[in-house]
Amino acid sequence: MFEIGQGTAQVGNKRKTLSIDSSIDVGLSSHVLELFLDMVNVPNPTAPDLVYPNSLMLYEFCIKFDIIKRLKDLIESIMLKNARSYPWALLIWSSEREDLPMARKALGLMTSSRFVTPKLPDRQTHFWELMSRLPIDGQYDLLRSGFPTSTCKAYSSDSSIFARHTSYYANDSQLSALEDWNETASQFNPQKRFYKLPIV
Repeated sequence: MFEIGQGTAQVGNKRKTLSIDSSIDVGLSSHVLELFLDMVNVPNPTAPDLVYPNSLMLYEFCIKFDIIKRLKDLIESIMLKNARSYPWALLIWSSEREDLPMARKALGLMTSSRFVTPKLPDRQTHFWELMSRLPIDGQYDLLRSGFPTSTCKAYSSDSSIFARHTSYYANDSQLSALEDWNETASQFNPQKRFYKLPIV
């Protein structure tokens, strides 16, 4: 919280005394805000020690309040480093915000095991649950590019992508995905109605 000290503010033709308890909610815990202020107050800030949820929270703060690029880039690098264990969490976050460049960065963090046996920061989950949280075109693009051709042929083009997946796989461990995701990440491009490309 950013505290606003005692003072007065013009309200119409009257002046109103501001309460010392007035504050602006910036969406950060006191611990994360303190780390951010420490970064601001030094000429050469270093990366603070943050877990993934807190680093993502700080990155969202940078976007919301248009923090200078130098700090934003540093915080983004921290967030991406922490997201290595949770690329699905970052992919879903990117999808919800229609952020295609960040979605590609999330895919660049994938490995076969991270893709088919995913986990979130707060719990273990399973592949189909997280896949279903993506837009349908994103689901199709990942199934087409993330699995061998033989896997994709298991799905009928005139049916729902997941309508019959239990007929082909007893559990997620039977899925076999790519090991190198760099090319898939660079070519990932669902329909633009789901992702907004930045103006260059």
